[in-house]
Amino acid sequence: MTGMAELEIMATGVAIVMGVLTLLWAMTAMIGGVVKLGARAKNRTEKKVEADADEGGVPAHHLVTITAAVAEVIDEPHRIVKVSAPAHTAPSWAGHGRTSRHTADWRGLRTSNGGQ
Repeated sequence: MTGMAELEIMATGVAIVMGVLTLLWAMTAMIGGVVKLGARAKNRTEKKVEADADEGGVPAHHLVTITAAVAEVIDEPHRIVKVSAPAHTAPSWAGHGRTSRHTADWRGLRTSNGGQ
């Protein structure tokens, strides 16, 4: 082997070792980040969620869910003053579907079992 071939083999070996070390460094940095995120989530203070009865007809379990969602999004002290549901138009929509005529031409269809 000539000196240039030996130098090429050594440079290739050094490049492989440096690449593997870089990958190991990146993996340990990612694992460390995951551990830090887990510790941060564990140290978060637990938020107390309460909901009073509503006279507007909104069920209490809906109020608790809405309050918990707002508490998760807003990190500062707050108070929900009013929760109201929009007027629903579903009865008229469903009624229209029930009263409309559905027509189909079934004469051209064949049964899957060959007519038996």
